[in-house]
Amino acid sequence: MNQTGRIHDSLTIAMDKKLTQLSNNYRHEPFIHRVHDRLRRQNERAYEPELLSIGPYNRGKPALQVMEKHKHRYLQLLLQRRGESSVDRYVTTIRALEERARGCYEEDIDLYANDSFVEMLVLDGCFIVELCRKSENKSLADHRDVLFKREYLHHLIWRDMLLFENQIPFFVVDELFNMTKSTQEDCDKRTMVDLLLLFYNNTRKYYHYHTKFSGKNHWLQNASHGIDSGDVKHVLGLIHLHLFKLSLSSKQSPDRNCDSSVRWEFIHSTTELREAGIRFRVKHDSSLFDLTFSNGMLEISLITVDTKTECLLRNLIAYEQSLGNNDLKMVTDYVTLLYCIIKSPKDVSLLRRYGIINNMVGDDEAVSNTYTNTSSCVFVSHDRFCYKEVFNEVNAHCRQRRNIWKAKLRRNYFNSPWTVISFLAALFLLMLTFLQTLVALVPNLAHLHAALVT
Repeated sequence: MNQTGRIHDSLTIAMDKKLTQLSNNYRHEPFIHRVHDRLRRQNERAYEPELLSIGPYNRGKPALQVMEKHKHRYLQLLLQRRGESSVDRYVTTIRALEERARGCYEEDIDLYANDSFVEMLVLDGCFIVELCRKSENKSLADHRDVLFKREYLHHLIWRDMLLFENQIPFFVVDELFNMTKSTQEDCDKRTMVDLLLLFYNNTRKYYHYHTKFSGKNHWLQNASHGIDSGDVKHVLGLIHLHLFKLSLSSKQSPDRNCDSSVRWEFIHSTTELREAGIRFRVKHDSSLFDLTFSNGMLEISLITVDTKTECLLRNLIAYEQSLGNNDLKMVTDYVTLLYCIIKSPKDVSLLRRYGIINNMVGDDEAVSNTYTNTSSCVFVSHDRFCYKEVFNEVNAHCRQRRNIWKAKLRRNYFNSPWTVISFLAALFLLMLTFLQTLVALVPNLAHLHAALVT
């Protein structure tokens, strides 16, 4: 065979090998990705862990090494509590899941030496399980456990657990939970979904469900909202799925039919809507995404804004952008809604006075910037926008001239108690003047009538 033939053969072999590897990699659709550069450039810190590394993408970063010691400590305490002296059982189980777990990542994970990938899954998975257990049952926490002596760390840890790039497959966490389940957890039919949502509840005080139920296990059934572990991809995906379930269970949830034939336009800011006669009211006992409009009243669920809000929204949006085109993008649409009605600190001030915004950052401009900045990373589907029907109703109301006149009258003459009092006083004086004139005219009219008769 000539030189050209040998080159051709070697090239064929190399290309066939790459295609075979590519085929193997795509046996399962990956769902743990890197953040797109376009999103990262807008706010890199929103996607970077502050304290905790979960999964391979942030593994080994110097600033996160302190938590690695806590992971080993949590694994050691788990073994002691269960009376076990070796991690062999867990390593063997997770090693059997290694290939499946690797296929969940978009990138090839270069952690082969000394079973580094399996070690990472065992340490990270057991840490998540034990952290949630101790959060739900404080008696399990060691008195020397710094993470529970300093509860503010829970907020940082939970924030890092919800980062788009800071994930491991949920089936790994779920397997480790089932392997280490206590007798009480087994009797209560407790799931890893329950524990994670309860940890979310304990960490985020403005959570959207309450555990005031009768019956021993009722709270557990409500906590998971019927979410099956097999439907969960990772921790961030669980919270997204949970919010979606809450929205569907609401009596007044956003439109889920998403008729692609319906045309719609964005609504104006709170200030402009108010000038057009739209009234605002907070919507109690509803899911985060609820928005209703009726008889000129726009009802919006409570919006709590803190220092972690932009980070959470950005990572949820990054997750939604990794989903298929037919999946509803609730958070993306919700951020679009908030960007429409919040264009300035004045809009924030108005919504705060209506009780719709709970401003935990203290600065109205900072709240306005949160949604202005976050909206820059969204891509709204015109056909599947959740709030298109409400937007059309609001815009139709604003176009009615009589509503604009009523709004101007209310703003110019009835915008404070003093203007109302002044109007009533002027009206009273006008009526007195009219009556006085009428009384004065009555005798003259009588004389005129008599003269005409004669």
